[in-house]
Amino acid sequence: MTQGKENKKTAKRYPVMLLAAARKELFDLNPANRAEFIAAIETFEKHGPASGIPDVEKIQGDMYELKTQSSSHWMRGFYFHYHESKYIITHIFAKKSNATPQANKHKGLKRWQDFIAVRQIQNRQCDRSRNQ
Repeated sequence: MTQGKENKKTAKRYPVMLLAAARKELFDLNPANRAEFIAAIETFEKHGPASGIPDVEKIQGDMYELKTQSSSHWMRGFYFHYHESKYIITHIFAKKSNATPQANKHKGLKRWQDFIAVRQIQNRQCDRSRNQ
């Protein structure tokens, strides 16, 4: 295989970033659930949110849910489109039933709001530094 073909094959068309809290939640999953969710992220990065592979559902506003399952649990990850083709996962969890608890929805949304607020503060500080 040539170098150019390898780059095309491994290139991530829809890169996913996990917030630190979501990364911790991912690694708190048992190994089988973690592997299943990582595979869902890799599929998302390759095919994108509109492909239907993996399963994606709009929750509210700009919040979406990446869904997958293992033999024992349903796994969910809440994500948002951030900028250009970058996606941010804010909250990951496993559960026994297919229904998504409201508390988890609120946690994912709150983390997104906090992320955006911090970015806005950083941008203002950067703008002030340039203007001085």
